[in-house]
Amino acid sequence: MGAALKERERRTRARTPASDLRRMLRRVVSANPVSFGLYRGRPVEFFREVLGLEPSEQQIKVLEATTRKRSNGGCRVSVPSGRATGKSVLDVGLALHFAATEGPNALVIFTAPTFKQIQRILWRELRQILARAPVPVCMNVAKLASTGAEFFDGSLIIGLVGDSPEAFQGLRAPKMRVIGDESSGIEDDTFVALEGNLAGGGDLILTGNPTRDEGYFFDSFSGKLDFDVIRLSSMQSPNVVHGKSIVPGMATREWIEARKKQWGEDSPMFKIHVLGEAANLASSRLYSKGLVDAAVARWAKAKAAGRIVIGVDPAGETGMGDESSFAPRRGDKVLWIRRRRGLSADGHVVEVNGMIQEIRNHRSNVGDSSVRRKALVVVDRDGDVGAKVYNALVAEAEKPDALFEVIGVRGSERARSADIDKVRDDLAISLVARLRTLGIPNEPKLLEELARIRVIEIENGRAKIVGKKTLRKELDRSPDSFDSLTLCAYHDDDAEGVGGEDVGATDDVEELDMWDAAQAMDPYQGVA
Repeated sequence: MGAALKERERRTRARTPASDLRRMLRRVVSANPVSFGLYRGRPVEFFREVLGLEPSEQQIKVLEATTRKRSNGGCRVSVPSGRATGKSVLDVGLALHFAATEGPNALVIFTAPTFKQIQRILWRELRQILARAPVPVCMNVAKLASTGAEFFDGSLIIGLVGDSPEAFQGLRAPKMRVIGDESSGIEDDTFVALEGNLAGGGDLILTGNPTRDEGYFFDSFSGKLDFDVIRLSSMQSPNVVHGKSIVPGMATREWIEARKKQWGEDSPMFKIHVLGEAANLASSRLYSKGLVDAAVARWAKAKAAGRIVIGVDPAGETGMGDESSFAPRRGDKVLWIRRRRGLSADGHVVEVNGMIQEIRNHRSNVGDSSVRRKALVVVDRDGDVGAKVYNALVAEAEKPDALFEVIGVRGSERARSADIDKVRDDLAISLVARLRTLGIPNEPKLLEELARIRVIEIENGRAKIVGKKTLRKELDRSPDSFDSLTLCAYHDDDAEGVGGEDVGATDDVEELDMWDAAQAMDPYQGVA
């Protein structure tokens, strides 16, 4: 009873004269539905006048392309895009336009690689657009996208995960539109099934970051299939073009500059997530030869100053297989890469303490107070070996006279960035920006490993670098030197440790493309 009263009070507080008027209008419209037939073939006007959305110049090209029909009576439009380009709002608006103007009994299907993408992005966007539309668009919107949203004339919008062709069997209608979101991640067999559903006429609109250089979506915008192609580049966002916030939630100049620093303009990540261009992932080195050569040339003159930071990639004590690798850094200078075989967990502690004393006692550091500060040890704590070494380092760090603090990194955990898959991938990709200022030693194994690192696939919008198993085959060893380098370069010198902070184990973050400032949401959520 108490809960019911509280809910009634909450609803009463939420009501205003404006909201009451809106409810009355919706009841009137529900009883006397508005016909949107005059907007058939006029998506731009529908966006502006019915939904209250002002599309950008790029988005207008997409809307106009949906009016160009193929011989079978349907459109084919491919929209490879960067991030924060408004593609989710575009998808939802195109769904509403078709269902509202092509009825009765028109069918729109959203599909994406995951249910979360449909439910938490597209379906939430649909609800928000309907709630703010200046002209009431009355639909019965179910809680789940798989149940659908239905117009009074029987037209329906539903959402289905694109991981199984069987899910689309039997889905046909006289007027039909399929909209793929994050289309790179949709299975090719699903597209084959959809083509069968659309054989009698119907629209196919594919949007998403071009995260693969193969597959149906890639073929749709690379000239292999008969599609109209409109690329949505983050560089052409109104906020970037005009240098100020025109459309909240879309890409800004500051965001573009941050991505340049993080990834580099010639990196596959920048091409995919900013320019909306596919990258040749199989041959794309993450670290260009010029970038690495400059870092090596910088080493001799780089100043070793500030706190000692040591990256530790541990290995077991059997003396077989991998080597433990240690990479000490001071400021922008990686002092050396040192490998050891057959160390126990306590042996790693001895090596770290000895390395700190060696650096402190070097004649070049006499009188340098910063070198006496507690060092920071960043260790890969994944697996049994990593856990044992981490625990031994923590036990040492907790002693009153300890020489260092510890941060444990779990490379297999989900990365904090929405663009990147695992922490290991984040460490590698973050090194791109660091190599512009770091001086690294001319160490043959390290340089060979750097040359082998590449972004090989991007799943559901998250980048992955080449796996360790593949690198073992290519190098005939584990990339230990590279791993210790990424660990020592990842954290700022002032990061706090002592056995406590873990890198990884974070909640999922999703991209939200928003146009309406009234939505009052963080415009950069999910845009790392």
